[in-house]
Amino acid sequence: MISEISFNSETNEVTLTWPKTGAASFIAKVSEDLEDWSVDLDDGITPDLDEKPEDVLNITITLPLPEDLEGSPKLFFRVEEGA
Repeated sequence: MISEISFNSETNEVTLTWPKTGAASFIAKVSEDLEDWSVDLDDGITPDLDEKPEDVLNITITLPLPEDLEGSPKLFFRVEEGA
């Protein structure tokens, strides 16, 4: 579902881009092992928070990574539609 990921090591932030689906909200999650998805980066992402509203096809959001994940050799991300 995520079409683009970029990481800023200076600010410890990740920027995620994914297709707009018409959902009212989204949850961005991160995992170190593709098994434990219990860490939410943000569970209240709404389309009005889109950093590039001129892009009618995608949503782009920049989120800080949790401090305990700084320096992790691998991180995996996923976005789920909110309930």
